[in-house]
Amino acid sequence: SHPDQVIGIINNTHVLALNIYPVFRPQYLLLNLDSYRSQNDPLDLEDIEASWSFLHSVQSPHYVMYNCTKEAGCSRNHKHLQIVKKPEVAVSDPTGFLFFPDVTDQEIRVPYVYFLHHFDDIGQEHPTESDSVFMVYSELLGKCRKALHIAETDTTSLCAHNMLLVKEWMIVIPRRSGNFKGASANSAGMMGMPTISNDKLLKIWTDVGPTRVLKELGVATDSA
Repeated sequence: SHPDQVIGIINNTHVLALNIYPVFRPQYLLLNLDSYRSQNDPLDLEDIEASWSFLHSVQSPHYVMYNCTKEAGCSRNHKHLQIVKKPEVAVSDPTGFLFFPDVTDQEIRVPYVYFLHHFDDIGQEHPTESDSVFMVYSELLGKCRKALHIAETDTTSLCAHNMLLVKEWMIVIPRRSGNFKGASANSAGMMGMPTISNDKLLKIWTDVGPTRVLKELGVATDSA
């Protein structure tokens, strides 16, 4: 990152920088100081520690997302996470958008397989430790590998997945494809906030339908 983009260093392992091509404003990048790490690799403990530190250092709710491999919508090969303000429903607009794990007053049907963990320490004085969060990620990643039919003994196949982390929960989504008929999605897109930059893309999403697109990008619930 350019020095003018850098905000600071987290845990002496990661650089927090402004994304100069943001979809949302502001949008941050969490970059490994070791720039040789690959976006094809799963997150490690240091990645989770830096993410968890950020989420608990800011007052307004944010989410951290990771797009592992191009099939999961990654935009660059160097390992990085992205941080954006979490969508919240204002009292003045009860019809606003929420991530589906935050919806509690109605049944939500999701067209793809996902693995979700709720943290049970919300409101307590001492939040979950980051190593416990990493253990949760590792467990969900193992389930993701099974959904993609990757054998436990297979150490070479890439496990394409999206990860989205907030203070209240973590979700991991196995991915089969990064593109379906021209429509693509990263972690936020799979959660209902796709990046649609022009009318052509909008037409693809509306003609094919979001349910069909997300089903094809992930692992369809009827094929798990």
